[in-house]
Amino acid sequence: MSANNKLCIEVNLIKYIFISIVIFEPMSISETVSGLHGIWESLRYVLYCYFILEYAISLIRNQAKERKMFFLIALFYAWQLITTYINIENSGSNLYEGSIYAILSEAFNAIGLFACVSHMLRRDFRNTLKAMAIVLGMYSIVNFVTIVIFPNGYYEIGYPGYFLGDKNNHITTSFIGTFCCLLSAIYSENKISFYSILVLAASFLSALFVGSFTSLYAFAAIVVGVIVILLNVEIKSPEKKLFVGAIGFCLVMVFLGASDFVKDLISHVTTRTITFDTRFVTWGKALKLLAGHMILGLGYINKKRLLTIIGGSHAHNYYLECLMRGGIVQVILLLVMIYLSFCKMDTWNQSVKNERRIVLLLAFSMFSIMLASVFEAYLYFRNFFVVFLISDFTLSYSRNLEEE
Repeated sequence: MSANNKLCIEVNLIKYIFISIVIFEPMSISETVSGLHGIWESLRYVLYCYFILEYAISLIRNQAKERKMFFLIALFYAWQLITTYINIENSGSNLYEGSIYAILSEAFNAIGLFACVSHMLRRDFRNTLKAMAIVLGMYSIVNFVTIVIFPNGYYEIGYPGYFLGDKNNHITTSFIGTFCCLLSAIYSENKISFYSILVLAASFLSALFVGSFTSLYAFAAIVVGVIVILLNVEIKSPEKKLFVGAIGFCLVMVFLGASDFVKDLISHVTTRTITFDTRFVTWGKALKLLAGHMILGLGYINKKRLLTIIGGSHAHNYYLECLMRGGIVQVILLLVMIYLSFCKMDTWNQSVKNERRIVLLLAFSMFSIMLASVFEAYLYFRNFFVVFLISDFTLSYSRNLEEE
């Protein structure tokens, strides 16, 4: 490799580290340092506007990659707008104060994040993974340190707050960090590195120490995936088994979770029966509210109003949250995004050891997101779209990039 190429790679890495820091702001910044948050947010919005414009131009020129994923994400939020507008017209605006703005804000952030990460992946796949692994991996480690030093949090947001926010929102950042660390190590070095194990351990222990059992289950699934990879366990069509398993688990928990059998099973596995009881009650109220609205859903209901109706500002289940916002159509759009990634895994040649490891990691990562989404409707679920995008890009374009 020439000196110019090496310099270009190093410049790319520094640039992508900066971009990763800007687009993934730790929640503690917005909650504790408002001035810095304002600067951070302004930089992020500038980047989003630039990369959205760039992506739009590439779409017009028919040069854009990952078009299918982009259109699915855009349709995902467009459908929420449509269903919300329909429900405002039918039910009045009392339940929907600020809802249109909230959807547009979510859509802008999700599409901006997509366009930004897509740009980096297209330009330099390896250094994008490396930069995100460095930044988000360090975020996860720092978050764990703050939990150890301040077990009751160092600020309040209704719940104890840590570097990455309250306990159930850590995963939307630390999971991506763990994912990028593992994928970067396997892809570049054909092994699971010490740094990636350190980040996984920090993320897992963070969830354990703060009592976020919904996050703990997701990271436990990743731990199982890492063990399978390290032991070189042969699993035939892991992507199909994990996708079907996650769908089945969701259906059982939502529709049968309140049964005595499932409650007894949970109480034997964890000590969090009361927490799950609360979720079962919330799910039950959400399903009752949805009666007669399964196709279109109820639109984006104001969170404060929703709190008085179902006892939570969201449904504590992302699939159910999608069902509430956009009916069966919205859930299908989400599952199609996930399913497309699983389908591409099945088409890859898994006879090569490194490729088999990558497929296993991607499959267990997607399964982990599906598992975690059964128990939470994450404020920053759009971050998980990054995992969908990286998975899609890895399976579709990484070999071509290596050959160029």
